[in-house]
Amino acid sequence: MRDACPPTSAQQLVIILLVIIALSTIAAMVFISEPISVEEETAPLDPFQEPIQNDIQNVQSFTMNKGSLQLLVFPRAKYEITAQVVSKKRYRDGWASKIAPYDFALAWGRLIESEISKFIMYSQIKRFYFFTCKWNCPVTQNYIGDHSSNNHLMPANINIFNALKKIKEGNTIQLWGYLVNVEGMCQQTEVNWASSTTREDTGNGACELIYVEKIRLKNKIYR
Repeated sequence: MRDACPPTSAQQLVIILLVIIALSTIAAMVFISEPISVEEETAPLDPFQEPIQNDIQNVQSFTMNKGSLQLLVFPRAKYEITAQVVSKKRYRDGWASKIAPYDFALAWGRLIESEISKFIMYSQIKRFYFFTCKWNCPVTQNYIGDHSSNNHLMPANINIFNALKKIKEGNTIQLWGYLVNVEGMCQQTEVNWASSTTREDTGNGACELIYVEKIRLKNKIYR
């Protein structure tokens, strides 16, 4: 058996260049997907406060087009929430995933206290979230339902999308944006999606559909 011929200097140079290009491409992809913060805030986040929802005036609907998906977005209320991410789910299939790729299950109030959170388990599937609690949980199921929610998150831009991607379960975050309804066409089929506007409802239609314009994660704020 003959020994393989060692690569020539020219071949070695080509190999080195290919490796550099590959590493540069990977580094560029990582950099592009890293959100850019616009400011910092040192005051501590307060996930014990209730979500803030305000009526809006003179906020016009706007269009959102993504390929064959053509939507009209109707803001219904200005919305702000500070809460802990207790479950996170990425969706990739269906028209809804094009505008709201992430669902966050959020909890606030006493639910984030360690002596209470250890009794509760959260899960997400098919755009719903579920919770189960042990029989000796210190708070009622009604309290859990009123202080947790499943949120369909519509990033206003790529930087917000990258910030959502960066967030992990267990993080305490603050979101600003609008509760919205959407309606339109997808491949000649009518589609629509409506947000809940109360924290006290349950079941189908009880999730918040949030057009997210600003996020705080730790001390960094993203727009």
